[in-house]
Amino acid sequence: MRFVAEAIFALACGLAFLLCANYDPARLYSLANTLATVAGVLFGFLLTAIAMMVSLPERRLVANMRLTGHYGVLMKGTLRACGFHFMALAIALFAIFAEGKLLAYAVAIALAVEVFAMLRTFQSGRRFWVVLEALERSD
Repeated sequence: MRFVAEAIFALACGLAFLLCANYDPARLYSLANTLATVAGVLFGFLLTAIAMMVSLPERRLVANMRLTGHYGVLMKGTLRACGFHFMALAIALFAIFAEGKLLAYAVAIALAVEVFAMLRTFQSGRRFWVVLEALERSD
């Protein structure tokens, strides 16, 4: 229920793309390639962020986050964002090999999923920023 506004916004982006886009196949292939690149890079960055948090178990802040449940929220949110980026990557890669109307639909779906993933990534990034600031203050 928490992500309804973000999901509606992402679906609106995909629908707007379908209704307003120029269906020139060269442009669609280029957009699919760009979406795959962005999704893959952000997927990698989020995995690095997760690895960073997992490597800090001895810190008092991380121990307190585990006790209060904030650590689980941070990790689950980041893993969900990773999953959506991976889904967008898979759909965009499929779109690169699609033709006709299927190409346009696949690009629109990949765009909607990537928009949703980006919104989830911004939320996780904000949480990581708060943790990093707290770590900086505690040292």
